[in-house]
Amino acid sequence: SAVGDMVFRSVSAVGDVAEAVDHAARHLLGYEDEPVSHINDDPRSLVVPATYRKRLNGGLAVWRDRTAEPFDESDIVLLQAVASQLGIALQQMGNQEQLKKMSETDGLTGLLNRRTFIDRLSARLATEEGCGVLAYVDLDNFKTVNDMVGHAEGDAVLTTLADALSALCTKQDIAARLGGDEFVLWLEGVPRDKAEGAGETVLNRCEPIRGFTVDPEKPVGVSVGIAPWVPETGDAVDSLMARADYAMYEVKHGSKGAVAVADADVGARTAGI
Repeated sequence: SAVGDMVFRSVSAVGDVAEAVDHAARHLLGYEDEPVSHINDDPRSLVVPATYRKRLNGGLAVWRDRTAEPFDESDIVLLQAVASQLGIALQQMGNQEQLKKMSETDGLTGLLNRRTFIDRLSARLATEEGCGVLAYVDLDNFKTVNDMVGHAEGDAVLTTLADALSALCTKQDIAARLGGDEFVLWLEGVPRDKAEGAGETVLNRCEPIRGFTVDPEKPVGVSVGIAPWVPETGDAVDSLMARADYAMYEVKHGSKGAVAVADADVGARTAGI
């Protein structure tokens, strides 16, 4: 992280930590080249940078009560050794986080990948509580963009759509790219009678991708299939996705650029936008 965004976590407290002290410690790490520094020139404080292969990646900030003795040379040697190990540990943590992120997300859009989406939604549905809807989102006329102006522009369409879906999400929602130009969105807390309205919201939020249209007769847009969750029927991820996918293809075979709402009992009904 950038040093300015760094957060010091207290592992042993000797009193309240003033915000000004925390800010000063981060400032010293970011702008001082000294191996150790004192916070506000107080010899009872020390800021020691943590590095990995000579690159700053963290730091150790310690201070004593004003009634205590200042840090001496042996304290500094010890804390530098601790900071050295801290730098290695922080790098290992960062590597693990990066690997985990790469295994769970789509490399282009940053959204969850199919496997991770299914795992997380399965865990959510296992509670059999609350309500929600699944939105299956598929791009219309995406091939024209790749064919006429190239894959770089096609990637821009995908990332723009991903950003639009991400902007819709609350902490409880889940967005993913299933592959190609197919996306999916779990909207937590949406009841069945609000499913169509949720689909309309998704459709409207995806409006920016229309700007990538290269053939007026084949406008870039999305078709959206909505499947309300029906927990009392044992509705699981596979059946939920199958119904949403079916509803989406109902739109594809019709006017495109619309929403179809599927229900476990009555099939699908289409509402043009």
